[in-house]
Amino acid sequence: MYLFIKDKKEELLDGRTIKYLSQKIGVARETLNEILNGNRKTKKVTAFCIVKSCNADKEIEDYFINI
Repeated sequence: MYLFIKDKKEELLDGRTIKYLSQKIGVARETLNEILNGNRKTKKVTAFCIVKSCNADKEIEDYFINI
């Protein structure tokens, strides 16, 4: 399971809205909001989709902690 690093939320979104990103990756807006606020752990595949949808050059470890 992966936990998002809360301090990196603005860097990851880079002007995108949570609504836009949730539609792009197919995750409910509420769920994505909980993940990006560090209140919910997520599976590796979801963490991968979140990171690569925002920046293809970054890795999961840049934004998530493996728990």
